[in-house]
Amino acid sequence: MRLMFNAIQGSGAVDSRIPLIDTDVNIVFDGDSLTQGINGAWTPTNDNDQYYPNKVKDWLTPLSKSVSFFSNGISGKNLFEMLGDAATLIDPKLEPLKTNICVVWEDVNSIYTGDRTGAQTYSDMVQYVTDRKTAGWDYVFIMTTYWHRTPTNLWTFKSNPPTYIDISGILIPALKAQCDIYYDAIYATANPLWDAAYDLRNAPNIGGAYSQGWTQYPPTEDTYFKDYVHLQAAGYDIVADAVINELIGKFFK
Repeated sequence: MRLMFNAIQGSGAVDSRIPLIDTDVNIVFDGDSLTQGINGAWTPTNDNDQYYPNKVKDWLTPLSKSVSFFSNGISGKNLFEMLGDAATLIDPKLEPLKTNICVVWEDVNSIYTGDRTGAQTYSDMVQYVTDRKTAGWDYVFIMTTYWHRTPTNLWTFKSNPPTYIDISGILIPALKAQCDIYYDAIYATANPLWDAAYDLRNAPNIGGAYSQGWTQYPPTEDTYFKDYVHLQAAGYDIVADAVINELIGKFFK
């Protein structure tokens, strides 16, 4: 690997600590509406279609010999469905002569709309990653979704204690408990299957009360969220940075 410096960060700032990697990269993203984004065709300044995957691609491009890119974010998709169709939608994107990276982000849709328990969703993720590794993907990164604690007056919902919202909107306590089972299983022990796992509950500004103990919704959230579930451009930048930091840890040492 040939190391060179003065590379470009995802934010556009020059960082002399990041080297170039002398290889061809193929990166594919799989997920639901949070990967897809909203508001149509992607542009560099809007929170639009496949926004955070494109941000990662744009960061990788000046660092690599070449970058192949595909994003399969589909609104409403759940992990169980992704597990069923990845062999025909994701694996054909493999390029054997390149470094192949798969980033997968989906969890709560599986529990909320797919009638999967937390344990089943964890099993689905284990199988998803196993299948990708068997197919030939070099690196598989997974992410888990942020939580938010709502004040009692958010939207028209009233509750005491406050409810929790995530990708699927308001979750009743029983569903939240299943989500916690999934998250706890992901992070309880180091799993040799996936190459990285990032807990977006701990991300700055979008992580939510789960990790930060907020008692009321911060006014700055409008900067990061489109609808208290999906993200604005600033929120997707944080997700992109999370992936970029994992890539730095794997490639740029």
